[in-house]
Amino acid sequence: MLKENLLLAFLLIFILGTSVAIADHKPTTEYDGLEWSQLPVICGTSEAVNEYLVHNKFELQNLSVGKENASPGGQSVYMVSYFISEDKTQSMAVITGPSGVESCMLYRSFELMFPGMML
Repeated sequence: MLKENLLLAFLLIFILGTSVAIADHKPTTEYDGLEWSQLPVICGTSEAVNEYLVHNKFELQNLSVGKENASPGGQSVYMVSYFISEDKTQSMAVITGPSGVESCMLYRSFELMFPGMML
């Protein structure tokens, strides 16, 4: 069911299309000190990533869309899914390409805390 919901959400987001680029947007890499990097991510088929999420009891919290050149008006180029574990102690971000075939787990963090709700 999680896989079907993710795929449906992914398709709906990309079907909605793109908007016109905003003229005054400064590309991310034009800021001093910011550049593309190679991070240790784990990628595989979306089916395999979903199996991992279900097995480790992660629940989908929200979805968003990555835009070309990190511009709000750019074309949609990937989907971001944010998950929290069933026991609310871990989080994970997953990106999925436009085809929906490949997904990458960007991180799995532990000792999750919610500001304003800490002891």
